[in-house]
Amino acid sequence: MSTILIRHLPALFARYWQVFRAAWTQRKDLQSPARGTLERQFLPAALELTETPAPAAPRAIMWALVAALVVGLLWSWLGRVDMVAVASGKVISADKTKLVQPAETAVVRRIHVSDGQHVEAGQLLVELEAAATAPEAETERAQQALNAARLEAARYAALTSAGQARQAEVRLPALTGIHPHDLRAEQRAAQSQYLEHRARLTSFDAEISRRSAELAASRELVQKLTETLPIARSRAEDYKSLVERNFVSRHGYLEREQVRIEQERDLGYQHAHALELMAGIEEARSRRAALIAEFERNAIAAQLEAQKRANQLEQELIKARTREVQQKLIAPVAGTVQQLAIHTEGGVVTEAQPLMAIVPDEQQAEVEAVLENRDVGFVQPGQRAVIKVETFPFTRYGTIEGEVAFVSQDAVADEKKGLVFQARVRLKRAELKVDERIVPLSPGMAVTAEIHTGNRRVIEYFLDPIRKTVNESLGER
Repeated sequence: MSTILIRHLPALFARYWQVFRAAWTQRKDLQSPARGTLERQFLPAALELTETPAPAAPRAIMWALVAALVVGLLWSWLGRVDMVAVASGKVISADKTKLVQPAETAVVRRIHVSDGQHVEAGQLLVELEAAATAPEAETERAQQALNAARLEAARYAALTSAGQARQAEVRLPALTGIHPHDLRAEQRAAQSQYLEHRARLTSFDAEISRRSAELAASRELVQKLTETLPIARSRAEDYKSLVERNFVSRHGYLEREQVRIEQERDLGYQHAHALELMAGIEEARSRRAALIAEFERNAIAAQLEAQKRANQLEQELIKARTREVQQKLIAPVAGTVQQLAIHTEGGVVTEAQPLMAIVPDEQQAEVEAVLENRDVGFVQPGQRAVIKVETFPFTRYGTIEGEVAFVSQDAVADEKKGLVFQARVRLKRAELKVDERIVPLSPGMAVTAEIHTGNRRVIEYFLDPIRKTVNESLGER
């Protein structure tokens, strides 16, 4: 059946097309002849109403509405509007306001500025005085202790060098920051210590010389006894032979025997004495070497200890000087003094207490805005933004162009809006023209930032709520 229907469809459409063409060709013949107003008045009421043409004004209005609707539909499809993310915020300084704070509890000695005064970078703002000890006295004590340690280290270094080089006197090198009087006093102390050491060495040298002389004399005597002892022995032997043959008296023989025995005993004693003298010389030399080693060891140890103490004192001096400098608060940048919190000289300030704020000159203003979760995904650095300042209505004073510089990657909690993201907008200008005068933006002014995130068709603006409603309603139970 379906096959037969499909086969006859072309013929059916052709038949209807012929009928439509015939009717369209004869459409004018079917129209009633045009009648005037008087002719229509004599027709029956039904025919008069049918033959009377519609008024022109309603037809024109109808066609105008149709045209407007068509144009509106075309514009809603072809036209595009900007999409913006609205973020509220405030004006801040790109350089940030600089807080001036003391490093420790102190007494205000003198105030050099007033609220609203312009200051230059490095200008003295406030002089403080430490509540415990004066920083100047602490610095002076640290400097004196450091100089003493440096002098002591130099003295022992010079003593070590002089001892190793066998110098006649000690010479300390010139030290920067040391008064010549102190250097000369240390030179005298070092020379006295070195002379004492050399005197002890001289006593050892004298002892060694004396023992060496005794050793030489003992060796001479040993040599003499060694040479004469054979003669004495020969004489004793000869006298012994003569006594046995009764040529000489026994008394003469005993005298020669006594001489031989004495020389033998003297030779043995001198040998032992020479050995004793040699041992004494070696002992004196060892003691002398030990004295030199002990002197050098003590000097080096004292030098290292003094150098270590000097290094520690140098750090303490740096801290003392830093503390002294911190008693004079200076301006970190050129700017204007604001929020001055001290007005009485002699008052006490505590550690990290904000004393004043310095607003930098020629600061580049920025806007710190808060983005909601629904907008943060579409905002990125580099996007164009329009800033509306609440102080000056934008309809009268205009807006300020800007550019997104930063978007935070982590949310922060807000009491009213919940989790929000911070964004920074860099302004192209930081001023507005208000009643023929230029008014700069001040930090803290409330603003609204409209960040351009893209564009869309106008018709999408109207269809999106409908699609959202349909999608959400279809998913409900």
